[in-house]
Amino acid sequence: MDRVGKRSEKDFIMKKKLIYLATLALAMGMFSACDKDKADESWKEIPSTIITAESGDATLTVNGVPDKSGNVKFVANSASAGEVTLANIIPGYNSVVVPVSIANSGKDVYKFEGKVSLSSAPAMIQLFEVAKNSIYDITVSGEITMEGKVTLAAETAVSEAAQGGIAGTWKTADQIVTDPSVGIVKSSPIMLKWTSKNEEVNTKLASLNNLGSMFGSMALFNYLQSVTFNADGNITASYYGGKFEMATMNDAGKLTATHNEWKASPKGNFAFWYTAGEYIFIVPNFEAMSDDDSADKPGETPDFDIKEMISSLKDLKEYGVDVTALVTELTKIMKQGFVLKFAAEGNGLKVYADKSICGNIITAIIPAAKMLDTVLPELIKDKPEAAQYVQIIKGFLGIEKFADLEAIWKATDEFCITLSFTK
Repeated sequence: MDRVGKRSEKDFIMKKKLIYLATLALAMGMFSACDKDKADESWKEIPSTIITAESGDATLTVNGVPDKSGNVKFVANSASAGEVTLANIIPGYNSVVVPVSIANSGKDVYKFEGKVSLSSAPAMIQLFEVAKNSIYDITVSGEITMEGKVTLAAETAVSEAAQGGIAGTWKTADQIVTDPSVGIVKSSPIMLKWTSKNEEVNTKLASLNNLGSMFGSMALFNYLQSVTFNADGNITASYYGGKFEMATMNDAGKLTATHNEWKASPKGNFAFWYTAGEYIFIVPNFEAMSDDDSADKPGETPDFDIKEMISSLKDLKEYGVDVTALVTELTKIMKQGFVLKFAAEGNGLKVYADKSICGNIITAIIPAAKMLDTVLPELIKDKPEAAQYVQIIKGFLGIEKFADLEAIWKATDEFCITLSFTK
């Protein structure tokens, strides 16, 4: 009996120890779970207020270019996912919502990154132009603190479909090809084609097409070395900023620049591009072009008011300008940017504007050409060189006075200006 009693007592003590250890383990597990739950809940404290660059609490860049006027709103939906709203940050878009993954990197800082594809077209003002396919891919990354400070880097990329096969650098064509039998320009860096339903006018325009293509090409080649349609949507160029000179041309029509002083335009988000079908759209970014120092001050916002601009156009009515038609065309430009046509084949690229592109604007403003007959004589009376240029222009056009341009344009059958580039 004593042995049985001692065994029972030992068993009882052992059970007490096991119960104690189990209770301790359970308590530790519960405390550990509480701590874990508390860590998981910290994402709920991430600020969801609007954070502005102007306040200094948001440090923003777009393609590496600082943005000083946009704002960010961060919404955490869970410990690992949320969304960032970019307001007035991505050029051409008032607001972009990007779904992001988030992760606590410690010290009350959450890192995030995400990507979104946009099918709506960028616009100088938002008039809700919508495309069927993705145009731009927006990628963001950064971090946000519990104190409401955010650092965000946004990168843009023209979708492959919207690149139209023309992303890259294109050099200005360097050859003027003429038909030796008649001396007519067949191809050149700038090619002007203007024909009329009036045969007499057509003869004058043939001379203008030839001289305009030749001298225009010599001027262009001396000032524009190349254009780059960057994959991030920026348009940049290599250009000459010196005094006006024309490139030289040898007997074979090969052009040579008179200098080697080319400058590279900065990648400052000044204008964005994309293609759709046979069209290329160029959308200026007014904020980045707010002043001459915009490369150094990209955050300055220009004072731009479309209503004020349209109102000021009314003054042109007294010069014969069809203000209603002009406003209609300018509204289209504000909606979708500048529209040109393009054709890429092999190592060649042609960018052009035909009558369907620019005809309505020219028709609206050309009645004002007669104003030049009154204004120019006063402006050039003491400038013989300028007066000589005016006479050359009239000679090219085959006119005695600028008022004659309206009749010539009304009889226009075909009109096209083409720029040619090579890889």
